[in-house]
This record gives sequence, structure tokens and C-alpha cells, in this order.
Amino acid sequence: LAVGDDATITGDLAVDGVANLDNTDIDGTLDVSGQVTVADGSVGAPSISNTGDTNTGIFFPAADKIALSAGGTQRLTMAADGKVGLGTDDPTSFNAAASQFVISAGGDTGLTIDATSSTSSSIHFADGATGTEAYRGYVSYSHGNDRMNIGASATDVLRLQSGNVDIVNGNLIVASGHGIDFSATSDGSGTDT
Repeated sequence: LAVGDDATITGDLAVDGVANLDNTDIDGTLDVSGQVTVADGSVGAPSISNTGDTNTGIFFPAADKIALSAGGTQRLTMAADGKVGLGTDDPTSFNAAASQFVISAGGDTGLTIDATSSTSSSIHFADGATGTEAYRGYVSYSHGNDRMNIGASATDVLRLQSGNVDIVNGNLIVASGHGIDFSATSDGSGTDT
């Protein structure tokens, strides 16, 4: 079938083989059985975008790499090894010990974990998926108690609450040749009089 101008097809169009569709508008549902390939696209003109916002979408900046752009700026990148960069186009360039998920910005940069006022927000450091392996180390904020917990060996070690620092498991160890400065107290002895 060769069409040299606009064509309207009412009903189904079945293609057995490869269909090269250049500048094709589909009004309705496109069902595909098999693989769909698209051009690489670019940050300013991603290969998959929506009508009316053609500088926002999905594109392929290099082999084995996928990226999202918004407003013509690359915002999210996934490399072939699964590393993800938010605000960076090359998460693999960061220290390998902490480059699985990289957040980068030119100014203030942060990560917010939002939870309800009676639950906890946590970051866990796991060495497995079962039992205490799933939270061998952690930083957790208990919203109901307004308390920050820092854990090691799957138990609370340090708690920060209401201006207090509590060592709840273990001891404060000061290395030889170092000390604790109590000069901030009113009498310099560690007792506030």
C-alpha cells in the first residue's frame, strides 16, 4: 500500500511485518504486539512526547541509556548498569560506593521523605532482605515522638529528641589525645549553674 498524501482508514489496519510510519497521527488506541522502536530523540526534542509539549518526554541520549526531559532540560537519566541520576546526565561519574541514585543540582539540593504525623520516615542500610538484615543500619524519624533514631547492628544507638542527645546502646568513646570541651557551660566544668 503506497499513499502519497493524507489517508483516513476507518476500521482496523493490520500490518504483518515492519511498518515505517513517518509523521502519523493516530486518533484512538494503538495496540502493538511486538516491539516498537523510535528514533533516539534529544533533550529538546524527545522521541516520545505529548502533543503541544514537544520538549518534554523520553529520549535515548546514548546506547543503553534512557532519559527524561522536562522543558527541554534533561532531568532524569538511567544508565545501562541501572544507576539513576536526578539532575545529572551521568550518575556513573560519582563515587562508586554511592552512585546507584544520585541527586544533583546547581544550588541547594535535598531529598524529602514525607510521612504522616503518627508514622516514621526511614533510610535503611541492608545487607539482605530477611529479618534484621533488612535494617542493619538506619536513620529513622519517628513523627509521633518527634525523635530521630540512628541505628547500627539493627538496634537504636543514638536518639535525638527535644535538644537532647541520648546514647541508648553503647558508650561515648573519645580517642586518645582528644577530649570533650565543656567551656560552653556557665562554669566550664560541665555543670550549668
